[in-house]
Amino acid sequence: MPKMQFPLYDDSNPGIWRDKCEDYFSIFNLPESMWPTIASLHMEDKAAKWLKVYKLKNGLGDWAAFIATVEQKFGNNDYRESLTLLFELQQLNTLEQYITSFEDLQYQVTMHNSELGELFFTTQFLKGLKSEIGNVVQAQVPETVERAILLAKIQQQVMDKSKVKWNRLSGVPKPSAPPLKLDTKPHGQTSPLWKERQTRDYLRANGLCFYCREPFDANCLKLCTKRPQQQQPQVNALALNDLDVQLTEEVLHQLELEDTLASDFCQLSLNAVAGTESGDAMKRRALVHNKVMLILVDSGSSHSFVSQAFAQRVNLPTVPMSPQHVKLANGDTLVTDQWVPKLE
Repeated sequence: MPKMQFPLYDDSNPGIWRDKCEDYFSIFNLPESMWPTIASLHMEDKAAKWLKVYKLKNGLGDWAAFIATVEQKFGNNDYRESLTLLFELQQLNTLEQYITSFEDLQYQVTMHNSELGELFFTTQFLKGLKSEIGNVVQAQVPETVERAILLAKIQQQVMDKSKVKWNRLSGVPKPSAPPLKLDTKPHGQTSPLWKERQTRDYLRANGLCFYCREPFDANCLKLCTKRPQQQQPQVNALALNDLDVQLTEEVLHQLELEDTLASDFCQLSLNAVAGTESGDAMKRRALVHNKVMLILVDSGSSHSFVSQAFAQRVNLPTVPMSPQHVKLANGDTLVTDQWVPKLE
């Protein structure tokens, strides 16, 4: 016979220690009268301290009484604690950790009560799984714990593959949109002289001279030293900012020509024609004859327009006008084939 060490016992799992002891006794064919003495020699730590007191009070006695006392002392609450832990067990981490903990509790409960069947343990196993795994496994109606564990592992693999695929798709950088080019020109202004136009309009509104920037009066025509004279060289001016530009006779003549054309060709923005949203236009709502009217401020059009349908709905008096040429923001010309209502 090969050499075999006798199983040691501290203070846990007395049932397992009992089975090992009886197997050892059977292998070496030891007389039963020696079983308590041999077993007591291999008790350590807390179990050895308890044995010292037990021997002083009761002696070792026979094997059946001795091992029953050991199981009652060190395993009285094992069944109750194991059953409580089994009922409260939940999958909080990985599936493998949950399976290991469940099987350990299953073995401990079965050692104390072997009448609990597969249906009981299978139900408890499904109850503790995460919902995304337990719902799928429960739909397969597994009849054993081994079958439920297999289905749970398959579902976990499917979920892991889906996560990896999702991470790959989410990790692909999206093509970035090209940066928006900000247009520094006022909306709706297509003329290259828009800076000169703003300068002229500002000076005219404040009653200043176009050339010397001083208050304009009748004497300014004769006394203004910066006004260009005939057969005199033009002096170039240094622009201090975008709007401080030099106004010349040619520039003023060009602006007057554009104003004349603008009066004949009204300018209508593409947003107004298509009815689309315009990010630069401010929206305000007004109440006209108990009807809500939408007003667009700075819509890009050169004139103010009103919907003919809205004017008729609120019974606003209008004056018929002849067809006009409307210049769109993209440079095209639109000729209206109907009269345009104009509010009185």
